[in-house]
Amino acid sequence: MAGILDNAKHGYDDQWLPRSRGADDDAISTALEKLMERGLADGETVTPEGFEFREGLERKLNNMASAAWRNLGIDQTTQFLELIEPVGSRYMDHIDNTAGSNWMPAGREAKSK
Repeated sequence: MAGILDNAKHGYDDQWLPRSRGADDDAISTALEKLMERGLADGETVTPEGFEFREGLERKLNNMASAAWRNLGIDQTTQFLELIEPVGSRYMDHIDNTAGSNWMPAGREAKSK
C-alpha cells in the first residue's frame, strides 16, 4: 500500500513504484482495495486523505530514523556526511544506470537541494 501512495506522490505512471519492487497486478489490486476500504483511494486514484496519510507516515518514519542521528550528535553526523558526500553522485549515477531515474526519489530530492 505504501508503494501505491508513494507512487501517486511522485506522479509515476502505471504503478511504477510498486511494480519496481515486485508487485504484480493482483498485489496492486489487493492494495488498492485495502486503500479504498480506508478511504485513502478512489478506484486507482489516491484521495487527499491518502496523500495526508502518506505524509503523516513519512513524518513518523523520519522521526524514528532521526533518533540515531540525534544520538550521534551534530559533529559526528557532519563528519559522516563529509565522508560519504564525494561518492553520493556516483552512487546516484549507478542507480540511474541500473534501475532508472525514478528509483530513490528521496535521494534525488536531497541531491537537488
